Amino acid sequence: VRLIDGSGSPVSKAETDQSYVIEVECECRRDFPSISVGYRVQSADGTVVCGASTRLLYEDVKASTGESITVAFSFRCRLLPGRYHVSG
Repeated sequence: VRLIDGSGSPVSKAETDQSYVIEVECECRRDFPSISVGYRVQSADGTVVCGASTRLLYEDVKASTGESITVAFSFRCRLLPGRYHVSG
């Protein structure tokens, strides 16, 4: 999982009210005629505060054995100040 800023550079911290891309990379160990790829943002105490998936966005993703796929999600940071973790 990578957080990418508006200039296309990976970053480790997000700033409030800025736009980012969250990239989730998957390596497939078998064929998937349809797969849901997603991410979630959790607060320091583990509470899920937001997220998205290809299934929720009605995006059809297919993958073959051995294939590496990357799915990109638009993300506008509207989080309160604090520590958060992004996972795929």
